[in-house]
Amino acid sequence: MNQAQSWQSTSRGFTLLEIMIVIVIIGLTTGLVVVSLGVLDQRRTVAEANRLKLALNQAADAALMQQETLGWFYQDDLKQYSLKMLNQDAEWVQLTQVLFAPYTINNLCEITVTSEAISEAMPEVIEDLSNIEDDDSEQPAIIFLSSGEYSPFELNITNQKELLIQLSGDGFGSVEVKAAES
Repeated sequence: MNQAQSWQSTSRGFTLLEIMIVIVIIGLTTGLVVVSLGVLDQRRTVAEANRLKLALNQAADAALMQQETLGWFYQDDLKQYSLKMLNQDAEWVQLTQVLFAPYTINNLCEITVTSEAISEAMPEVIEDLSNIEDDDSEQPAIIFLSSGEYSPFELNITNQKELLIQLSGDGFGSVEVKAAES
């Protein structure tokens, strides 16, 4: 009986060593979670870039196959891009195929579009689009012609961690993706 009483009196709390071990384990676990969240953001940004690359290459192919002029539109306020077709009335209309439906990008990503002035890069496009009289109408950032050509462009994709990915197209070949040098 004497041993039971002495054991109860000595086991009233945790030792300093036990508390320190628990704190170290919690710290390591927290550190791993924070690092893995950063990697997840980078993966999402790379995934958005690859999806956009596929969409732009598909648009160039579709314009060639359907013998239509397509336009790539980006709405920065909605973080959404879409592909539209130029109809006979010289109006941009939304394509009905699911592949070309408007797509909202990840909220962590930002897209900046830099394209050469279409009048300088592709003067023949001006002839094709000369029927558009409304200057206030929405204009595409990139135009895909039925000949397989498209307006040269550069898209920069960043996330909150400032990872920068560039998509670029020279107007003839497929769209290229590369990580930009900081």
